[in-house]
Amino acid sequence: MASVTPKDKGREPFVTSIYVPNTEKPGYLKFERMATVGELYDYCKAALEEAGILERLDYFHIVRGDSEEERAVPLPDELRWLVVFAVTGASEGFYIHVEVIYPGSRKLLILGKDLGSKMDTALQAVNVLAPLLS
Repeated sequence: MASVTPKDKGREPFVTSIYVPNTEKPGYLKFERMATVGELYDYCKAALEEAGILERLDYFHIVRGDSEEERAVPLPDELRWLVVFAVTGASEGFYIHVEVIYPGSRKLLILGKDLGSKMDTALQAVNVLAPLLS
């Protein structure tokens, strides 16, 4: 099965579609499932920890909660892009959005917040995650 966790210092991009060897056709792969929201969150969290950014954030979590049920939700089959970007909060701080975009819709999956006075930490998080989610 394809790895959905970052490798030490040489992280590979996040794998959204999981393929396994096709026992009926040796040498071929077959689609098994889409990666889950929990796998995406664990991947992003580990990448931010490795970069020393996670501990500087006020929070970084799955938007709908960290229950096993929410973690097990698969990414949409029709997924086009995983995107990450930073925005200024309405009243304070800066948010880091990790979203999925698919035809006709988009959905916020993971949200981080930095209460710092500058956007630097949020942008550093984006710079770490963006190449890994492309």
